[in-house]
Amino acid sequence: MMRLFAKVALAMLAASFLAFGASHLFKHLIDSPLDKREAPQPLRVFAHLLRHEFASKDYDATRARIDTMSRELNIPMNIGKIDDRNVVPEDIARRLSSPGEYPLALDPRRTMLYISLSPRQVLVLGPDRQFRPPPDQWTIVMVALINLLIVGVTALLVTLPMVRRLSRMKDAADAIGRGDFSARAAKTGPSDAIGSLAIAFNHMAETTQRLVENQRHLLQAVAHELRTPMARIRFGLEMFLDASSPQQREQRVKAMDDDLSELDDIVEELLLFNRFEDGAPPVGKEYLSATAVLLNLVDSRKVQRPEVMLELDGLSENLPLVYASSRAFARAMGNLLSNALRYARSRVCISMAVTDGGLRIAVADDGPGIPRDKWELVFEPFARLDPSRTRESGGVGLGLALVKRITNTHDATVYIEDTPGGGATVVTLWPASREE
Repeated sequence: MMRLFAKVALAMLAASFLAFGASHLFKHLIDSPLDKREAPQPLRVFAHLLRHEFASKDYDATRARIDTMSRELNIPMNIGKIDDRNVVPEDIARRLSSPGEYPLALDPRRTMLYISLSPRQVLVLGPDRQFRPPPDQWTIVMVALINLLIVGVTALLVTLPMVRRLSRMKDAADAIGRGDFSARAAKTGPSDAIGSLAIAFNHMAETTQRLVENQRHLLQAVAHELRTPMARIRFGLEMFLDASSPQQREQRVKAMDDDLSELDDIVEELLLFNRFEDGAPPVGKEYLSATAVLLNLVDSRKVQRPEVMLELDGLSENLPLVYASSRAFARAMGNLLSNALRYARSRVCISMAVTDGGLRIAVADDGPGIPRDKWELVFEPFARLDPSRTRESGGVGLGLALVKRITNTHDATVYIEDTPGGGATVVTLWPASREE
């Protein structure tokens, strides 16, 4: 913004100097010597009195009287010969030599007044500002028009490129309003305030496009995920009507109840997933002990699969504190632990370590692992990989996607590594501090 202001200010300052120079040049061109008929009336009277004063005096008396009057009037005065070009310029001499009862010439350009005392002698007064007559109305109008023209043209040259760039940005905004989320503002032009605005506008458009596409994909995935349990419930109702014994009816009711529980889980996960919108700042951030949170999660989740051994590596109360929302952090780490327990064969390991970027928390399992080309895909909502990681193993397909959103809102990162010996390791890096 300051760069744009400086650009406009410099342009207007240059226009002002240019207008001033043009006005001065115009006045200089029209300031030509004036004869007695064009000179202002007070100067003609003044010249008449001076001619009368010096008409009967000889040169020495005239010289002495001129010096006295020059001091009294505070006006430079001199007397010289009309053919002396050091005293009387040629154009002035021609005017003074022209016929006239009281020859005089006013030179506004030099602010000099020339009065012919005799055919050979000239009285020279000035330079003095009072010998510059005030401009007439025509001169004032012309100077004003020149100034307005210069300032107007300069303002047009400065603002026209900005108006064009803003117009292109408006066209992009209109296109987005019509549903074309691929429209972008042109990035051409200098890196000024409008350029920064275009970059911010494009960033906003990209975010909007990504959110709309994510919502569209999520809606399609939700429709697909809801269709399966609903179809099973419809099929269960039909089978319930055909059941021939109380045991079969009880089995059908239990199957439909499981499907309804699955629907409840999907809706709950969706609500939580939308709560952690990408880019939305988390609420209730604080410095918390990651070790304490993980120990509580281990105690609560180990009943999920008691046969799987849970190992803790590097957990200590002396580790830096994680700066995060306690509920969001616990949910993210709980999802990682539940996911590892779901696919592990016999072992899950939780490790913690201090890095330059904060605190590294990794959850590793010895399950079937994740193909390297699917490492990014697993963070998408309702992602489906190989048959070993399907709905039959439990979950609704939003666990890792929710972890991704939580880490994004906390300036943290999450990624996947291979586990030595087989399996998958999900690594999170959290901003941390040693403040208590």
